[in-house]
Amino acid sequence: MILREVRIRKYKSIEDSGPIPVESGVTCLVGKNESGKTAVLEALYKLKPVAGGEEAVFDELYDYPRRLRGKEKKLIPTVRPVEATFDLDDDDVQAVEGSLGTGVLGSRRVTVAKTYENETAWTLDLNEAAAVRHLVELKKLDASFAVPTVEALRDRLAAEVDEDDPGALGELLGSLSDFDVETQVQEVLAERMPEFLYFSRYNEMPGRVPLTSLRKTPSALNAGERTALSLLKLAGVGPDEFEAAEYEAQQAALETASAQISDEVFEYWSQNDRLQVRFQVDATGGDSPGPILDVRIWNDRHRTSLNFGERSAGFVWFFSFLAYFSEFEARDRGLLLLLDEPGLNLHASAQADLLKFIEDRLAPGHQVVYSTHSPFLVDPAALNRVRTVEDVDGQGTKVSADVLGTSRDTLFPLQGALGYQLAQTLFVGPDNLVVEGPSDYVYLTVVSEHLRSLNREGLDPRWTIVPAGGLDKVPTFIALLGSQLRVTVVLDVAAGGNQKIDRLVKRGLLAPDRLIPLTQITGSSEADIEDLFEVDLYLDLLRESGAVEDDLEGMTPNGRITKRVESSLGERYNHYTPAALFLRCQDEWLPKLDDATLDRFESLFRTINRSLSL
Repeated sequence: MILREVRIRKYKSIEDSGPIPVESGVTCLVGKNESGKTAVLEALYKLKPVAGGEEAVFDELYDYPRRLRGKEKKLIPTVRPVEATFDLDDDDVQAVEGSLGTGVLGSRRVTVAKTYENETAWTLDLNEAAAVRHLVELKKLDASFAVPTVEALRDRLAAEVDEDDPGALGELLGSLSDFDVETQVQEVLAERMPEFLYFSRYNEMPGRVPLTSLRKTPSALNAGERTALSLLKLAGVGPDEFEAAEYEAQQAALETASAQISDEVFEYWSQNDRLQVRFQVDATGGDSPGPILDVRIWNDRHRTSLNFGERSAGFVWFFSFLAYFSEFEARDRGLLLLLDEPGLNLHASAQADLLKFIEDRLAPGHQVVYSTHSPFLVDPAALNRVRTVEDVDGQGTKVSADVLGTSRDTLFPLQGALGYQLAQTLFVGPDNLVVEGPSDYVYLTVVSEHLRSLNREGLDPRWTIVPAGGLDKVPTFIALLGSQLRVTVVLDVAAGGNQKIDRLVKRGLLAPDRLIPLTQITGSSEADIEDLFEVDLYLDLLRESGAVEDDLEGMTPNGRITKRVESSLGERYNHYTPAALFLRCQDEWLPKLDDATLDRFESLFRTINRSLSL
């Protein structure tokens, strides 16, 4: 089952989050402090937490919005604080149909909700007649028994059963007395629904753990103790082995755990490769009744060790998460990982390592939803997976996939991520492709990946695409940096050309083969990147994005499409608005690109790639 959409209602700061689309791989919730990011993750976690127990319970006293609780007291039991929509995969469908018959599922999309009474409600599209048909075939009954509903089948059987000698029909009737197709499907799918693993700083492991505390029942463990127990399971040892009477047995357990954990943790911790995890047992126990497991980090460079709890907060978080996650990683079905402000105390480069860890280690087997307000934990190459979280006056927390409608404070991590990428790549990339603005960047990157998926030529991955921030800034960019960097320019062409760029070519600051006017691809006298699309498709994109509201009647037939639209409107419009929709809804718009459009983009990419340095 793949989570596709979430909706949170009447939970803490959230009145109604609105529908939150969830990516099949990684989804990033971005928002400033106190915007409600944690509330979204907490409510989702309670749907089916991996820890179970009290963590699965909604408590209206603590969870229902206080300002609404008094006037809505009678409504609270019926409120569904969390509602999640899943798509079933082939194995899920096979499991249901293997039990209840082919065709019993009218749709692969199901919705699971939970109320403040902590009752689970399913919304399913079922074909009950298919289930009846399956029963009839299974019991080798006459085809006349294949009626539309189970209730009708019971009536039909009751009419046929001989009260004096019920036989097989009577036995089947008895077995169907409380048979309900929807309940049966729910039971199958409930077992297959992914469990949710929530991790925040409260799950961090303490540096000293009383061994007696690790023998408590799972429901009695606090978050830190649960992480410590997961660490021992990762090492393949139990609390009792650390208390072995024989010295060698105890040392063997300690050294086994130390070696296993060190190999696992430092495969992903690149900040310092001179560290080792070491376990010791403090037999005196201090204030604790019984011995204490002391987790220490040995620094080979300084030849000293510190208690785990005295290490940097970023290291403590990373170590603790890896230990906790490892206990559940090997499960047959994937988890849904909810990471609340992961790596908040990590250095910027370590946060980049964490992003790589999420992509390489977590996402291949599990869906991941994480929250952040750090620009270094936003992948600028995957802004389509970002959801913005805002606390809106009078409405509570709102979550949206539309970054255009959010405040500057909320958008800051996205702006920071893009700015950081630009600063990093501008002077490092061996080949830089300069384009006019962010809409050019979106169209080129998205269509390039689409062409690659079709085994056609896209942009060579060696290119670093640099939006210059407007056509008027392109000449300045080239004049300042063209002598230091290898630069190719994709140039929008208006009537009269661009004399400043022509002068740069004449002065030798830009090689002629590194200047690619879009008119070379379109064969027209003027062209913008938008002219690579078919006109009707671009106009549909404009309307659906909300960039224009007029019907654009009377639009002139010739010239650049953007100029024609603005002439019809009588004013300029935001060129990035349709590009943002194109980026956000790639699955909807890419299949609409016709062969002529794909040919034009491929021709452009082929021309660009020819200017790569060898």
